[in-house]
Amino acid sequence: MPADPEDIADRETGEHGSGGQHPFPVVAIGASAGGLHAFRQFLEAMPPDSGMAFLLIQHLDPNHESLMAELLERHSMMPVHTATNDTAIAPNTVYVIPSSQYLRVVGHTLVLERPVTQRGVRMPIDYCFRSLAETHQQRAVGIVLTGTASDGTAGLREIKATGGLTLVQDPQTAEYDGMPQSAIKAGVADFVVPIADMPDLLARYAGHPFIAAPESADQVSDEEPAAFQALLRLLHSQTEHDFSSYRPATLNRRIRRRMGLAQVQTMQAYLERLRSDRTELESLAGDLLIGVTRFFRDPEAWNLLSRLVIGPLIREHRGDDPIRVWVAGCSTGEEAVSAAIVLAEAFDRAGREPRFQIFATDIDQRAVDTARDGSFPASIAEDVHPDRLTRYFFEENGRYVLGKPLRDRILFARQDLLSDPPFSKLDLILCRNVMIYLDPQAQARILRMFHFALKSDRYLFLGSSETVGKQSPHYATLSKEWRIYRCIGEKQSERVTLPHTTTDVHGGVRSSETRASARMQSYRHTSIDMAKNAMMTRFVPASILVNQHNDAIYFHGPVRDYLDFPPGEPTRDVTLMALDGLRTRMRAVLRNAFDTCEVQTATAQRVRRSGKEVAVRITAEPVRLEGDQWAVLLYLQDIGEPRPAEPMDEIAPDEQSAVQRLEFDLQFTRDELTSTVEQLEASNEELRASNEEVMSMNEELQSSNEELETSREELQSLNEELSTVNNQLESKIVELERANNDISNLINSTQLAVLFLDKGLMIRRFTPAAADLLRILDSDIGRPISDLAVRVNDARLF
Repeated sequence: MPADPEDIADRETGEHGSGGQHPFPVVAIGASAGGLHAFRQFLEAMPPDSGMAFLLIQHLDPNHESLMAELLERHSMMPVHTATNDTAIAPNTVYVIPSSQYLRVVGHTLVLERPVTQRGVRMPIDYCFRSLAETHQQRAVGIVLTGTASDGTAGLREIKATGGLTLVQDPQTAEYDGMPQSAIKAGVADFVVPIADMPDLLARYAGHPFIAAPESADQVSDEEPAAFQALLRLLHSQTEHDFSSYRPATLNRRIRRRMGLAQVQTMQAYLERLRSDRTELESLAGDLLIGVTRFFRDPEAWNLLSRLVIGPLIREHRGDDPIRVWVAGCSTGEEAVSAAIVLAEAFDRAGREPRFQIFATDIDQRAVDTARDGSFPASIAEDVHPDRLTRYFFEENGRYVLGKPLRDRILFARQDLLSDPPFSKLDLILCRNVMIYLDPQAQARILRMFHFALKSDRYLFLGSSETVGKQSPHYATLSKEWRIYRCIGEKQSERVTLPHTTTDVHGGVRSSETRASARMQSYRHTSIDMAKNAMMTRFVPASILVNQHNDAIYFHGPVRDYLDFPPGEPTRDVTLMALDGLRTRMRAVLRNAFDTCEVQTATAQRVRRSGKEVAVRITAEPVRLEGDQWAVLLYLQDIGEPRPAEPMDEIAPDEQSAVQRLEFDLQFTRDELTSTVEQLEASNEELRASNEEVMSMNEELQSSNEELETSREELQSLNEELSTVNNQLESKIVELERANNDISNLINSTQLAVLFLDKGLMIRRFTPAAADLLRILDSDIGRPISDLAVRVNDARLF
């Protein structure tokens, strides 16, 4: 779900420090290594009267004065200036970031700020892009050119979410493709093109009514309501998403943004385009769902949440049940991980083992898949304290990956708040800046659902632009500024109807026939489910899903007839829980099934159960899980009726000795087998201990690798800065050679006798005319002028 209050703020670009000036697009261009050449290409291709302003941001050496503006002004028909603090932005002008500064855009003013860290991971491009998105919205343009690492990706995501345009240089044409590839993989690029194609895209985008007349995007056109509704119906029928409960202004703004990118002027024409272009349809759906999120957004709110909510929850927490948290609209996972970090730190302060479970959901499956990876760009270092980065993340390929202890406590899943059932018995719900995109009816429905899902006196954390509104009788306000509430009042589950059936996109209520049909369909599904459960209970034998360590994953049916729970430390090993007479056969069948990946069967003739013996058929069927993981589905079924064990005195006297010998041999064999199994288990324990030592060594190596990664990043940053300085020096050398050649050509063509001397009157250079006049040779360079035999009869000359 989107996560920034786009249609609540209504901050038009012209209202932010423009001084009444007609608003114009502002283009921020980010580059790193190889950026000087890329900037030259862009400025040479850009016309001088585009009506746009340009901000150039590059990674520069903080200790070296930048010559970027001086080097670029010869390649642009527009004026090029080094940005200064409180500079008013003017159209058709280029502003270059100075060294050792961050550049922030506040309305139509540039503000310079000193970065916190002088070396290491610094993200000046993301910093500028975010500020540009905040105040310029659809008139913000972000461009990522050549460079390494991932700076610019997070900023492009925010520009795109607020309605702006995002361009990325084609990696095949970039000198360094790290930054372009990062933006492309994150799915935040509207266009991936060579630099030469960017000016034409910018001109067409700036001329579209979405930019030239943005007020038309705030309301649905009276001339195109039918096309608008038809477009929503098309989205509903062709994708998984029903946008009928979204605010029309939000939908219209996002749709017209896509119209601007597609260069379509009318809603009807765009509808026809969507009907024939599946790619554009999916892009539109993705734009409507795009989410913007950051780690610890609004730090003051998180600090207050930790003090007012998390602390009391942990103090009141008792028993083994975890604290249950639901992050609704988690986007790519930053907010869920922020909650996990705050909870883990609070448990540490209380001196207790962390016990919490976070359910993180979002309507966008792509965002959920990204969140599930737990891998974040290096730019999160701007939002996450270094101590938290070191403790909860590890570095891998220039990205921060969430460590397993926290990752295992977060469950990511796709969920639609308007149609899917909620979680229950929750201690805390975080739903920040999600409901602002929904109409009031949908907001009220979600708040009632949250009230139903929360335990009594538990907590709700909303975004800064949201409130409980008419549901205030069910919530007590803990912080009005940061929207933290406590659930109060009696639980009334009848207030929540799940799954929810929305009104259709025409705005009308569904007919009684439709509702009756839906009820019949629901009853039909319920009856089918009940029948399936009855059949499984009646006909499916006792079944156990077992992993490769013989641990039970899932039980079905009367498994207690075949398993017992031994005293001592709890175990999930089915071979240790099996009844006498079943254990050995079960272990062998499982081993063969995993070794051959084929169905295995065996029969245990004498399984002792409640003083009786029964024959049990064992069937092991291998099942493939995710990837290369396998499990075995174990079926256990009685063969015949249980029978009492026959006493020894019923056996004929002449057969007793033979039976006794056989039983003795059998008992001896069982003892041998038991001893062998015990030795094997002891060996397994030793192997586990060795494995733990290896894992410990691996953690140490991983820690060393993280230190090396940090050093590598610092070296990479320094290398980028040196590369920039080197490019500037190369340009200066070329200019110096050109000037030197011009002077030499001028002197050689004037026929003047000129002699160049240094402070010690040593000969440094001379013209051909001087050589003829004074009889000077090339070997005389460096000799005092007094050594020359002068042929000029003029005492004043020497």
